[in-house]
Amino acid sequence: MPFSGQTQVIRKFSDLRGLKIAVVGSTQLLGQTLNKQTGYAMELLLAESDDIAIKMMQSNQVQAVFTDGGWPLPSIAARLPTSGLTLVEFDLPAPPRFTIVQRTYQNLDSFNNKFLGSPNLLVTRPFKASGDMGRKVAKLQSCLIRHLEDLNEGRFQAAWKDVKEPMNTLGVTRFTPAANEKTKLSSR
Repeated sequence: MPFSGQTQVIRKFSDLRGLKIAVVGSTQLLGQTLNKQTGYAMELLLAESDDIAIKMMQSNQVQAVFTDGGWPLPSIAARLPTSGLTLVEFDLPAPPRFTIVQRTYQNLDSFNNKFLGSPNLLVTRPFKASGDMGRKVAKLQSCLIRHLEDLNEGRFQAAWKDVKEPMNTLGVTRFTPAANEKTKLSSR
């Protein structure tokens, strides 16, 4: 802990009470939300990038970093085992609309760590279902559903493996294709 003469080991999210945290991008809002929900009184300091946030931590301006992105997160996966960095587990229940995911970053000796995750959603503007763009969105939707098993099992981006319920929109209004596209979707 800077200027205190004390060292504090941080192994899990609940160890962050009252600490200074660098937040990168959208984790600024996430950090505020978690602060409200937990009452942890974390001091959140905005960092323009993961690299800047890590430099803030290495210079004792903050004790931890909140960042987000798809797995594997390049800014974490690129860190060497000798970097002195470690990943902490999210040890609380997942707030609504979030989930707990387990991920491995071998480069930081982190195996099956629990992280706070957010489900992926494929979203679109509210196109007219019978219009040209609406038909294209319906075709994409139909193609993804038809080939979901291939996407889950293939050598594609890792997030495809997490798609189990493609019709679950987590409360977001679902795109409804035009009547002739509905028939194609339900018959496949």
